[in-house]
Amino acid sequence: GFYGSAPAWLIGGIPGALLLVVVARLRYWLSARKIGKEQDIRIIRSDIRGTQILGPGLTLGFTLIGIGLMPYASQHQQSLAIVSIWITAIASAFCLFALPRASFLVVLFACVPLSISFLMSGDSLMMMLAIVFAIISALIIYMLKQHFQAFSEILQSRNEIQEKHSQVERAMETVTEMAFKDHLTGLSNRRHFESLLAERVGTPELCESPFAIGMLDLDGFKPVNDVHGHVVGDDVLLQVAARLSIIMDGRGRVARMGGDEFAVIAEHIESEFEALAFSERLQEAFAEPFVIGNISTRLAATIGFSLFPFSGNDPERLIDRADMALYKAKSQERGSCAVFSIDDESAALERATIEQELRKAVAADKLTLNFQPIVDIADGKLTGFEALARWHDAELGPVSPAVFIPIAEQIGIIDHLTENLLRKAANIANLWPAHLILSFNLSAEQIVKPAAAAKIIATLAECGLPFHRFDAEVTETAIMKDIENARKTLLALKAVGIRISLDDFGTGYSSLSQIRTLPLDKVKIDKSFIDRICDDPKTGSLVRSIIGMCNSLDLACVAEGIEYKTQLAALKSSGCASGQGYLFSRPVPPEQIAAILTRQDMRRAA
Repeated sequence: GFYGSAPAWLIGGIPGALLLVVVARLRYWLSARKIGKEQDIRIIRSDIRGTQILGPGLTLGFTLIGIGLMPYASQHQQSLAIVSIWITAIASAFCLFALPRASFLVVLFACVPLSISFLMSGDSLMMMLAIVFAIISALIIYMLKQHFQAFSEILQSRNEIQEKHSQVERAMETVTEMAFKDHLTGLSNRRHFESLLAERVGTPELCESPFAIGMLDLDGFKPVNDVHGHVVGDDVLLQVAARLSIIMDGRGRVARMGGDEFAVIAEHIESEFEALAFSERLQEAFAEPFVIGNISTRLAATIGFSLFPFSGNDPERLIDRADMALYKAKSQERGSCAVFSIDDESAALERATIEQELRKAVAADKLTLNFQPIVDIADGKLTGFEALARWHDAELGPVSPAVFIPIAEQIGIIDHLTENLLRKAANIANLWPAHLILSFNLSAEQIVKPAAAAKIIATLAECGLPFHRFDAEVTETAIMKDIENARKTLLALKAVGIRISLDDFGTGYSSLSQIRTLPLDKVKIDKSFIDRICDDPKTGSLVRSIIGMCNSLDLACVAEGIEYKTQLAALKSSGCASGQGYLFSRPVPPEQIAAILTRQDMRRAA
């Protein structure tokens, strides 16, 4: 309707140019939608700035075109143009409410030019319309502002919820890591190991593939921890974990079960032979010493294996049976390996029963002592008694010290057990004549501990037994377990006047050079040699050599297990100082010692 009356540039040129801008912008936004969240943040910011400029700019342009066409339009056309401009501006403003600056300017750029145009017209109706537009524009801007604040609060709440959700996820990841990872080494912990094993056993496609569960217990770690402290001990554990991880890389998984115990899942092992061969591979982790600063120490590992599916197909049973094999290996020697067999289960159950009842007996102080006389071979005079631990359980019956002492060492109650028995023995020995000696066996676990000597000395002092009347007996095996720490303990005992005896000589690993460095007063020849002293010339010659060595080193020599007069005669002729055995007396309870002392007095009087 404007053709022929309005200029062409006003009805075609300028609107066409603005329309081209709108179409180009529309195409840009449609293409940007396909990129979505992957859009670069810098481009997004540029787009927002462009929208804040183009939105109000296009609004101003179309509003000015409408005002420019007013003189060429009829009243009906003018009304239609005003309504179109105004509705378009309001719709655009509400579309842009998330960008408050752009939405406010769109309303203003539509309202202000129209209001000015109406005011300048001089028409009272148009002037009233300008005032109405101004009021409505103010209300719309207020509504846009309220919408934006509500939108901002929603976004803020959403962001807070997302942040809390992220915090919860991070906390859950941390909790999961704490629950499934060993805090020191970073390896899987017991819980994660059990979970991995359950997953391994429960995966159908893996059930046909054999594997082994290995339990590793570090030999020699406890003295390192006791002597050098937990910082050094932790560093050693970190090095052990690193070495085992390297060995297990590509072969399975490794975990720290707690303390100095580790576990492995070793794939493709289906026989005892393969398990023993793999144990040698694991032992390579301990071939080199562990160095922490200026401290260097060597460790070994005792290993027990169970095999899937031969040892069971239940995760808990596989671990239990690997533990059974580990205990079996511990009973052999340091650094050894054992693979579970069915026979081990009954032995493990029996051991578990003994362990449980032993804990109760030690806690209730139910272990007792027997005493075996030690006599001077030359004149038969009584020189003292050896205290021997005894345990008679209501259900198990009598249990040998050879059985319960190693178990007490392994489960960590040997200190309590020994302290109770030592106190009993010292109190009983206080009732004897002052010239009699109390011989008492110290365990392997005791003598390598730094505080062992102080505890023994304190107990004897508490009981009032003079130190020179106490004879501490230690075995070669116990000393050789950690000869340096054992030597320190023995020197501390020797310093207060306690006598030191090397028990079961000939059955361990000591050499003459090592014996000379120990603060010994006495050597006790093991019963296994005395049994053959008269029947086997080589054994007789060996016993005589031991006696000669003791005499040359100014050490007293005691023969154990003398049962026959021929054995006594042979020992007497060889110059052995003292002896004990059934020939003189079996071990007796404390109440029978008085009778032995009475017979001794009668013999001396005769």
